[in-house]
Amino acid sequence: MIGRLARLAPSGSALVLAACSMTPDYHRPEQPLPAAFMGEVPAGASTADLPSADQWWSSFGSPELIDLIERSATGNFDLQAAMARIDEARAIARIQSAPLLPSVDLAGTAVGTRGGTPGNYRLSGSSADLLLQTRYELDLFGRFRAQAKSARALAAASAFDADAAKLSLTATVANTYFRYLSLRDRLGFARGSAEAAGRTLALVEERWKAGTASEIDVGQQRNTVSTFTSAVSILEQQSE
Repeated sequence: MIGRLARLAPSGSALVLAACSMTPDYHRPEQPLPAAFMGEVPAGASTADLPSADQWWSSFGSPELIDLIERSATGNFDLQAAMARIDEARAIARIQSAPLLPSVDLAGTAVGTRGGTPGNYRLSGSSADLLLQTRYELDLFGRFRAQAKSARALAAASAFDADAAKLSLTATVANTYFRYLSLRDRLGFARGSAEAAGRTLALVEERWKAGTASEIDVGQQRNTVSTFTSAVSILEQQSE
């Protein structure tokens, strides 16, 4: 009985060492969050009616904006690199987790012998062997578990970075698109104002020729036309 316990002692010690970990447990710090967003919720509003977070731009109902964002996401090399880093990090995580699993080796051999006279050989005997071997490396002090946990955390960080890159890209495209729409509207308004000021100038000049307006009135209106014309030029440069 004592001899049996002596044989079990090394294996029991190995299991104890395998269960030990020298890495401290990580506890995510608690962040105080508000119970609700500030502001009143419209009556009848439901989150089910809102677009998903990865398609937030579709809520504007602009097919042109949706097409721009889809094309930018497809042709952006920084975003493609970020997505590739996710696959790389996940592959590394799987590799780092491999030592926690047992490895299995399977090998087989087959041997056959023939005998007889030349030109008339026959199979006289055969043999086959199959070897199955399983190995498992003890995770002393939790090194393998720590490496696997670190790799999984890096994979999650890579996914977060890719989401942040996509959000930044889509926000930049949407902001540029709305700035373009704003400039287009302002340019149309400035052109209309310049044309109206030009027509008013023609009337003021006719009144001046008829003696019902002074040169000061003509000069002021010409200054107004110059102001609107300059604004049109500036907006045209900004929209290019």
